[in-house]
Amino acid sequence: MTHSLPLQPVLGVPLHVIDYAGAVRAVEQLATAADGRVRCVAAANTHLVGEAATNPDFAEVLQSFDLIVPDGMPLVHETGWSRDL
Repeated sequence: MTHSLPLQPVLGVPLHVIDYAGAVRAVEQLATAADGRVRCVAAANTHLVGEAATNPDFAEVLQSFDLIVPDGMPLVHETGWSRDL
């Protein structure tokens, strides 16, 4: 599932390097998993990443999320994502 997706930490926040179609597939897989776990997904913008960088409690919670996708071009560029993925 999402454990096989590449990660790029940005200020300590593990962002998944993924395009829109891949993110939709990942969310669908998480939503239909039959293991009974609650899933957490975030679209991380620069405010969320900055908050995690300065608030260790928030960063700890965020580290437990199943999928964190970059929301906004600064973070997309920081992850190194390109259309060639």
